[in-house]
Amino acid sequence: MESITERLSNLIAAKGIRGVDLAKATSVNTSTISRILKGTQMPTADTLYKFAQFFDVTMEFLLTGENAIPKKCVNANSVSEEAKLISYYRKMDITDQEDIMLIAEMKANKGKRINNAKSSPSGNDDMSSETA
Repeated sequence: MESITERLSNLIAAKGIRGVDLAKATSVNTSTISRILKGTQMPTADTLYKFAQFFDVTMEFLLTGENAIPKKCVNANSVSEEAKLISYYRKMDITDQEDIMLIAEMKANKGKRINNAKSSPSGNDDMSSETA
């Protein structure tokens, strides 16, 4: 029967990362990860949760080896995508990070501008006044 240590080691290998990369991505101390991988320490519930989120598996899978992929978790893919974005962001220089933040802010506020225009008292949006 496979242990938590073996499952975690296999997930790390499958993702092509090192323990130090997992530590950075999950904010878990590298020495803690090292002890978990050696089998001398059991992960806390918080650490298991962070690992499950990072690897897009269930905590149950980490503990028992069963039910690896959340079946009814709507956000499972978004968590994985968010982890990718954070990983990419951390690899950028400061100028690129600032550019990404501006783009993210514009994209996040896009819906708000559209909703505000639709709910304006005059009922006219900016596009109709330009074409008139």
